[in-house]
Amino acid sequence: MRSYELIKYTASIGLALLGVTCAGQNASASENLNLETALELTQACISAQAANDWPPMAVAIYDNAGRLISFQAPDGTITGAIDLALGKAKTSASFPASTLDLAKLVESNPGAKGLAYAPGIVIVQGGLPIMREGKHVGGIGVSGGQPKQDEDCAKAALKAL
Repeated sequence: MRSYELIKYTASIGLALLGVTCAGQNASASENLNLETALELTQACISAQAANDWPPMAVAIYDNAGRLISFQAPDGTITGAIDLALGKAKTSASFPASTLDLAKLVESNPGAKGLAYAPGIVIVQGGLPIMREGKHVGGIGVSGGQPKQDEDCAKAALKAL
């Protein structure tokens, strides 16, 4: 009976700590990347696409807790761009690195090759981390143009931040 109580006590402390950790992550993400900011980033990217006469581009914004905050695919966006934009954004929200940098890492480091096959990871140029006050708060992913256009569009959005 005594070991059962110890296990029960240890499990309740673990669950309590897990709850505190998760609550802290969610609060941190929402304080640093909210819907208003995500929509501003999305609109800045769509504006850059139009100003540069690039093809229609899908734009996705995730916070660093893995929540999709904003997504737009204007009329004329190719269907394949949707999943790529979502994947690029989620990848850069998960890692504080651009998807191009991750692609270069996989190419140059045999030990990182598995990253290319990890579920949900997209290592195609066009995903950038969103940093605020030196903290990684999310990721933006853009797809629909040439890879460099996708990344340039994401960069234009981040300049608006």
